[in-house]
Amino acid sequence: MGEANLTLDGHVEDLIEVLDHLAVNRAHLVGLSHGARVACRFGAKIPQRTGKVILCGLGRSLDPRTAALLNSWRHILNSCSFEAMVWSMLPIVFGEPFLEQHKSILHDMVSVIVKRNRADGIKAHLEAMIRYLPVTDSISEVYPPTIIVTGNQDLIVQKDQSRALAKMLEAHLIQLKGVGHSPNMEAPETFNHVILQFLSAHK
Repeated sequence: MGEANLTLDGHVEDLIEVLDHLAVNRAHLVGLSHGARVACRFGAKIPQRTGKVILCGLGRSLDPRTAALLNSWRHILNSCSFEAMVWSMLPIVFGEPFLEQHKSILHDMVSVIVKRNRADGIKAHLEAMIRYLPVTDSISEVYPPTIIVTGNQDLIVQKDQSRALAKMLEAHLIQLKGVGHSPNMEAPETFNHVILQFLSAHK
């Protein structure tokens, strides 16, 4: 990680370089949480290279509760440890069914997350997310075909924020039952079905 602050436009530029390297002129985008922010920004800035967009776990703006969550995780990371921060995130990121079904491996999950990530990188990531402007500030009048996927147990993105984003983008809102902020992990089969159905539909 370099010295420059993380920005959405910086992530978009990274994605452009990846697509250029792979010689992909136009791509469908699937983004989860922060990845949804990047995908949303990419579709607004470069619609000519964007096919369809699937935004998961994203709302129109950062409401006070979500901002407090991000700040609390940042403070736990600074005052305690990376491991403590990850443990504090688990009951917020995942829905109850997932936590119950995987309670025997939660320790292993935390260990892997800590091992595969850097505390300074996560800290920079949280600080960047707190600074982000509302999604409305990055949306153009003509936006690619989009669906919004959310879980009815998502404690990070409020339902009214997801509905507001769907209305703004003229997108269909799909809410998955018994799912938190990570539908790809909590309900992978349903999640894949929703995406493939959307991608195969003509519009």
